[in-house]
Amino acid sequence: MPGIPLDARPDRSGVVLDMTERSDLLEDGYAIVAREAFPGGLEEASALLDGLAEKVVVLVLEGEKTRTVRGPAHKVEPIREKLRRALSDRLEVSLEVSVSPASKGRT
Repeated sequence: MPGIPLDARPDRSGVVLDMTERSDLLEDGYAIVAREAFPGGLEEASALLDGLAEKVVVLVLEGEKTRTVRGPAHKVEPIREKLRRALSDRLEVSLEVSVSPASKGRT
């Protein structure tokens, strides 16, 4: 991924990053998927995930039961309910919205 530093490698960052298939559900068509590379990896990668979530939708997979949708509010809100409905019988879905300083105050 362009712009991702070498310390974002899974063995250093704690997460494995991937892209979703193209989906009309997502404003940009795609989202980043983050999976824990080793126990505690999500915590170690929190700064990396925070930075990505300021710009794009990030689906964070934690084990088999939890999926967190993170990203700018204008990108996350439209997909939240659709994901919740589609996955409610299989996964616990939570929402975390990261609002970048540049987008604050926009309507």
